[in-house]
Amino acid sequence: MGSEKMFIAEFHQRLVDAKDAKPKEDYYCPACHERLILRRGKCYLAHFAHQPHSRCSVSSEPESREHLLGKRQLAHFARVAKFQPVFERVYPEFNQRADVVLPRATRPDLIFEYQCSPISHASVLKRTSGYENHGLQVLWLLGPRYQVKRLKQTVLERFARFHPAVGLYCLYWSTRERGIIIRYHIRDRGDGTLTYMTQTCRSWSTFCQLFRRAHSVSEWPIDATRFRLRLQRQLFSGDRRWQALQRQCYPKHLNLIGMPDAVFTPLLTSLPLTGIGAYLTRALILVQLAGNERLTNPEFQQLIERANALAKPYNYVQRSARLGERRWQKIELQWLLQTRCLNEKATGYSCHLPTWYTDFNDWFKQTG
Repeated sequence: MGSEKMFIAEFHQRLVDAKDAKPKEDYYCPACHERLILRRGKCYLAHFAHQPHSRCSVSSEPESREHLLGKRQLAHFARVAKFQPVFERVYPEFNQRADVVLPRATRPDLIFEYQCSPISHASVLKRTSGYENHGLQVLWLLGPRYQVKRLKQTVLERFARFHPAVGLYCLYWSTRERGIIIRYHIRDRGDGTLTYMTQTCRSWSTFCQLFRRAHSVSEWPIDATRFRLRLQRQLFSGDRRWQALQRQCYPKHLNLIGMPDAVFTPLLTSLPLTGIGAYLTRALILVQLAGNERLTNPEFQQLIERANALAKPYNYVQRSARLGERRWQKIELQWLLQTRCLNEKATGYSCHLPTWYTDFNDWFKQTG
């Protein structure tokens, strides 16, 4: 931990910023109370660092110059918006050090986490849960290495969130623009291609306004041919995970590749029902429905839960948006009623399932 860089240190029972610190004084870590080293120079920002072989265990990211600069800019960004930002507040009760904290009088404090280096899904989840379990809100803002790369599903799994006004979104901090870049209305065409809209917000008010109004977005139609070909390649490659899904179809004499076209029917909803997991969920719901003429409400709920559990490993949208199971069940019911696969009755539902195709060639012959 000795290479960790910090802006804030203790000095005579008060906190001091590294840019205001004087040489040849004794400064201490607010978390572990070990003595720190003050470092300043022409090539890097003033900061504190632990001694080599420090045993400080408070969780935070090893910091580059870009990370230090970004935190400074984020604090200034918040200060202009009339916040009183706090650098590197330590939360000993859950062993974390926040990058920038925005105290709020009538709402939970807001945490800015500026992420520049790679980080595991488990680490993001642990840090996020640590804040939220103690009544804090957190925004993850991604640094340059994430901005220049193509947006990937792994980034969505770790950092994406959902809001009705902007759909699925990711946030970035640009040290060049000195503003928040938001990629929003993120959608997957079903073949792994992600599409999204982008806006740069150079003030907090501009950023907040984005979430106060609904935004129109063109619905990207799913490319069913690509989707089925992608699914066929996965199954033919011998991937056990995909073959496990295919085995759900065999007792009903169905082929996953031959799923009905109703699976790809778009919904009039702001929720991000996109990505391969969402369509697999729909297909597995229809597999579960096959052979049933009527379902009671409890039977239908159990069926939906089974299909969701089977498709969950593939549904990164559901995981990243952090939407509850009941909310997804309502969306799936809406889809089934819209496509007339189900009709509502007094005590449940009657089932009217669409025709399945035998395989890819059968689908292509009948629709091409």
